[in-house]
Amino acid sequence: MDFPGDRRTALVIGSLVDPGGVARAKAVPASHADELTTVGMGASPSWNVCCADDALAFTDRFSVVGDLRLRLDAAATREIDDGITWGPLTVWTQSRTLSPTCTRTALARAAEQLASHGITALIGHELEFVLFPVDSVWGAYGLGPALRNRRFLQAILDRAARAQLEIRQLHAEAAPGQFELSLAPRHPVQAADDLMA
Repeated sequence: MDFPGDRRTALVIGSLVDPGGVARAKAVPASHADELTTVGMGASPSWNVCCADDALAFTDRFSVVGDLRLRLDAAATREIDDGITWGPLTVWTQSRTLSPTCTRTALARAAEQLASHGITALIGHELEFVLFPVDSVWGAYGLGPALRNRRFLQAILDRAARAQLEIRQLHAEAAPGQFELSLAPRHPVQAADDLMA
């Protein structure tokens, strides 16, 4: 794999969304990225029962005993900043099979099941945020807020292009300081990757 920058100091970050809906990550220097893509980095089975508040909901099946392997999908990596590459992780067992608890694999399976019935699933995310300090002169969906914040909006577009994200629209929203951007509809797994990138 090729990574921008010095392989000793460039950072490779792999992330996944756990069954509790929380983004978890492992980071390695680019000099160790091959290990992250082939062997994977260790993670406790307790990653399967992490709650949104980081408490652990241990069960007879999931505890801290054992080891999962988190492997980076090298084909889906993206440069997100100078010297920083991001990519999605998949969860594997010690016996080198995909874990049934891998959320990315479960999403791919669901899309395949829909396709087997002739249904093509596409997902386009709509992201909203508030920019502070809040613009005191606001017009919902207005030209003024977009023009006054054009450099910020252009920076979003530049960073999105670097991360291989296709933004379809970007505009001021209803509440003061609120903006919305919409990502292009894609296959569910690619759309989930886009959201994380």
